[in-house]
Amino acid sequence: KDTRKTLYISSLITQAERTPVFTANPEYQVTGHNYDQGPNRITVTGEKSLASRGAQMRIDYGNDLFLPSTYDPAAIFVRSINDQQSILGAYSYLLGLYPDTLNGLTLEPDVEPVGTAPVSNYEVNTVRGNVRLGSPSQATKQAKIYPGNPDALFLTKLSELYPGIAKQLTFDAKVEYEETHGTKFYEEFAKAIHKPIDNVNFDSIYRYADDIL
Repeated sequence: KDTRKTLYISSLITQAERTPVFTANPEYQVTGHNYDQGPNRITVTGEKSLASRGAQMRIDYGNDLFLPSTYDPAAIFVRSINDQQSILGAYSYLLGLYPDTLNGLTLEPDVEPVGTAPVSNYEVNTVRGNVRLGSPSQATKQAKIYPGNPDALFLTKLSELYPGIAKQLTFDAKVEYEETHGTKFYEEFAKAIHKPIDNVNFDSIYRYADDIL
């Protein structure tokens, strides 16, 4: 007889569709798109993607199969990086998981002070409509989301103890990549995006690619 039981579920989501981070600098505007929302902002497509994932989680584990049928902030811990696209992405996921018993959100203090909230009430209030959900059919609670990034805190402390460590790690990675693969890819990439070869290198390539991806 199988006596195993589920104790908890962990879901790790890196990010949903968002606007590029670096296109405020015209140098990194490769596609020519005009991102009215500004850099590093979740898009409606991104909100729909994460709401869909939350809905799938509800099918797999919700409705008292494992997770409670109504939203209980004591039963679900949600951490998010403290930026707009991550917080609204987490909220979209929770709306998909609990469309009828969750509405609105609060940011909870934890390892990092929240400070000025990077999301507006307007942005929060538009998510439900963006993901094509109607009004809740039951009494609701606000989602509790804990902004913070322990890994980033670790790197911050590491940089304080060892100044220049991040630059050294990047330099080491650059040397290893170029010794292994050479620089031909830089040349081909520069040609594809119509940029001078001198502008494309290990440090800049991800900034150009962010607009493409």
